[in-house]
Amino acid sequence: MIAPFNYLENLTNRLHLGAMKIPENIRNKHVRYILSCQNPDGGFYGRDPDSDLYYTGFALRSLLVLNALDTPTCEKVGTFLSQRLHSQTSLVDFFSLVYSAVIVSMGGGPDVFASSGDWTESIGAFLASLRGADGGFGKVPGGKESSTYMSFLALLCHQLIGKKIAAPDSLVAFVHSRLRTDGGFVEYGPMRKSGTNPTAAGMGILRAIAPQLLQGDMKNNLINFYKGMMGDENGFKANHRIPFCDVLSTFTSLWSLAELDGLDELPLDKISQYVLSTGNIQGGFHGGSWDAGRDVEYSFYALGALALLASRK
Repeated sequence: MIAPFNYLENLTNRLHLGAMKIPENIRNKHVRYILSCQNPDGGFYGRDPDSDLYYTGFALRSLLVLNALDTPTCEKVGTFLSQRLHSQTSLVDFFSLVYSAVIVSMGGGPDVFASSGDWTESIGAFLASLRGADGGFGKVPGGKESSTYMSFLALLCHQLIGKKIAAPDSLVAFVHSRLRTDGGFVEYGPMRKSGTNPTAAGMGILRAIAPQLLQGDMKNNLINFYKGMMGDENGFKANHRIPFCDVLSTFTSLWSLAELDGLDELPLDKISQYVLSTGNIQGGFHGGSWDAGRDVEYSFYALGALALLASRK
């Protein structure tokens, strides 16, 4: 049984509704760019020309949100995914594969796991091998310390394959161990200052398992933490030590604040201008003003940010 709160379904639905309010000419330009990143083998590339599971997942997520997913594209991606069934070595690869396979099936493509027997059991066993004594999950089996973000990905994988996560209380306790006095969460235990993206991951875990905790002082502290991450460019920074903004941190901050009902006091028009400024005239988005390149990952985050902002208008 899938968990009562499905994080990815909730995120995708809300982004889709907002994306439909983005002007059509802007949507179409970025759809063309994303489709141009598909290789003949069916996968999508990032900064390097070879197809990559990670970037394929972001390309599919963008097309899904923008209502631009079609059967021919999904059939090509399905071929690529089938060739990568046994090449994953990390949780990031597994998440990208499983979520991409789900999207491909939704878009009229093949069932990538049709010939793999009870693939949910094998994936479940792999996820269990990543569980640490601290209740969290690491990137690879046998890792020395669990990661807040990897624990979040593990939770999402469980939801994708329709399995409840074992010992949820220990995962909640793990997340609490990463909470810091600045109001956010850190990625690894020794860290003292929270980061924008680990905080979004910690919030995501609690939202799915123990949403009652995201109230009162914790909610207020999280809102204040994210507001403090706004930079001079009117985007959001990854942490206090980094002087520049990026679209990934801007997206995760906006999404987290939307979940906390904390967007209303922000200068949303200025944030939108920042995100649009990272767009390439030929389509796609750069990571920020510091980034000379562009790719489908940052394009997803930028389009997601614009969708969240458009939904408030």
